Amino acid sequence: MMSHAELPNHRLSERRRRRRRGQELIEFCFCVTPLFAMLFVYMDIAWAVYVKATLEQAVRVGVRYGITNVVPDPNRPELCSAGSSLTDCVKMHVQWGAGSPGGTTFPLSGGLLGGSNGSLISVTYYQPTTTGLPLATGTLDLSGNVMVVAVTNYPMTTLFPPYIAPPSTTNITVNSADTLSGVSTLPVGGP
Repeated sequence: MMSHAELPNHRLSERRRRRRRGQELIEFCFCVTPLFAMLFVYMDIAWAVYVKATLEQAVRVGVRYGITNVVPDPNRPELCSAGSSLTDCVKMHVQWGAGSPGGTTFPLSGGLLGGSNGSLISVTYYQPTTTGLPLATGTLDLSGNVMVVAVTNYPMTTLFPPYIAPPSTTNITVNSADTLSGVSTLPVGGP
């Protein structure tokens, strides 16, 4: 048991302990706030890298399908029927490569090119002997022509805009090109 002489010292040490607890809480908040801000920035950077890599892989899938001219696709018959145009089949393969739902199961997650974003896909044909202008008519899928598949101005928004900064959107453009290897049995069409 404490004597009367020790009682004021005991009260004083209790007050000090309470003040220290409050001080520890404030210091913890000062340390955790920037830590979470940095975590959110890293997550946004990782999201941007993921989106860009997924779109790049998707256009590669589309070009790879387009240059081989295999009709219908024996590996993915649900993506391209015998009556489809080569351009439409390439666009479906790009959407498949980006994990976009179209009535089938797709390997990647996210569905980046589903819905209205499917209109961002373009397929352009070039003849190497011309001045570099895209071909508009004729047999576009002749052997030796160059096919360029692009996803243009894909809107990538930040993951945590309301908490860290005002909402921002960055447009991502990716493309891939290769030379056609043979004549397709598909009609070439589309925009």
